[in-house]
Amino acid sequence: MPIFKLISKVMPVVGYDINPNLLKNDQTKYETLPVRFLHICIPFNSEFRHNVLKLAEKFKPEGIIIHSTIEPQTTNKLRPN
Repeated sequence: MPIFKLISKVMPVVGYDINPNLLKNDQTKYETLPVRFLHICIPFNSEFRHNVLKLAEKFKPEGIIIHSTIEPQTTNKLRPN
């Protein structure tokens, strides 16, 4: 939430969670907006790469910023071949 609040001071920001009950507003009104950055703030686990790639496919961001502690080489594994 601190990153969300900070960035929202200078540009439109929309929160997302796989659990729709955690979201306060109807997210469908934002579906057509382009996504500049996808900020990843999820715990690292064996599904991390899969989850990030799934979110990247859904939102098609210009860039991905990871705000999580991850294992070495994770970002290289996320790059397209």
